[in-house]
Amino acid sequence: MLSYGKQMGKWVLILAGAVGFAAPSFGQNVRLPAFQRNLLEPADPARDLFNEGQRFYDQSRYSDAERTFRQATERYPKSYIADRAEYYLIRTLHQTGKTVEALNHINSFRNTYPNSTWNQDVEEERMEITNQVPAAAQAILIRQGVAPQRVPPRPVPPRPVAPRPPDIAVRPIEIQNFDLQISFLQEAMRVMFRNDASRALQIATERLKADMADPVVISSMSILVSNASAQGLPILVEIAKNSPDMRARKDAAYWMTRVNSDKDRIVDTLMGLLPTDDNTDGVTYALGQIRTEKSFNALAGIVTDKSRSEKVRTQALVALGQAHDPRTVALLANIANDSDFALRTEALRWLGQIRSPEAMQVLDNLKKK
Repeated sequence: MLSYGKQMGKWVLILAGAVGFAAPSFGQNVRLPAFQRNLLEPADPARDLFNEGQRFYDQSRYSDAERTFRQATERYPKSYIADRAEYYLIRTLHQTGKTVEALNHINSFRNTYPNSTWNQDVEEERMEITNQVPAAAQAILIRQGVAPQRVPPRPVPPRPVAPRPPDIAVRPIEIQNFDLQISFLQEAMRVMFRNDASRALQIATERLKADMADPVVISSMSILVSNASAQGLPILVEIAKNSPDMRARKDAAYWMTRVNSDKDRIVDTLMGLLPTDDNTDGVTYALGQIRTEKSFNALAGIVTDKSRSEKVRTQALVALGQAHDPRTVALLANIANDSDFALRTEALRWLGQIRSPEAMQVLDNLKKK
């Protein structure tokens, strides 16, 4: 009996002969005929055009990309990929400075493709071009930022004799689609911070009251610092203290160091997080980024404070080493003689990386002991 692989090879040759393909002679490479490849991946000229346009776009060949995306939408307007090609045509027009034409395509997109999954992406592109937040998006930002009202519990009805199916919770459409809107709302929040920082701060504050892990606000921390400056510090402090998202707390501590405000005040705020916060590596790293007299002394105080845990002291020592402050050498020399083995090892590691004459002298002295 022929093995499975041999049987398949036999039928391929029979089928090839039936449609006029000769069997390959000995020594020739066996290649699947075109009709067999098409059985696995049917030809799709619209998809092929789009892929070609996207390759041009990724290579920053925007003129070629524009021409190819136009061909895809004009030749194959009913293709499943037409709306995606139109979206990338809009992005290409934006890239090349043809914003008026890009907006014309944006304005007609929803009418042409009412059920497209790219509608929100197109609206994000509109905000990017016009730097304006649609009224509907602003309304959603405000409405979803309001903390839900507490509803008194309903009395529990007596257990029925016959089992009944569970109640189906009816939720508003915009809440059901909230996950799909996050990217859109993030862009709306960024545009609001650029245009009206005070109003954006109010909305962000209300949203955090409802959800301390709100992804719309969390993702806007960098632009908050750029546009709201010192006015955004309370929001960052609130996130650093209370967000259940550890990554958000670390990021908030870092962005606090980029606020255009009194750096000594920020050092005090960060130090206030340490006694009860488990985000110690985020806080010590942020202190190392400030690089002022007060931040250096704060980190040095943490390192030498034996009442603190070894973990926190080591993290502070790493932050000092990363700051490359010349005053660190003397501190590292003292720590290298510390009885705590983990700290001594970390101090020696950073002394070896500094490579200054002072650091080399400290290492030589330690070798002699």
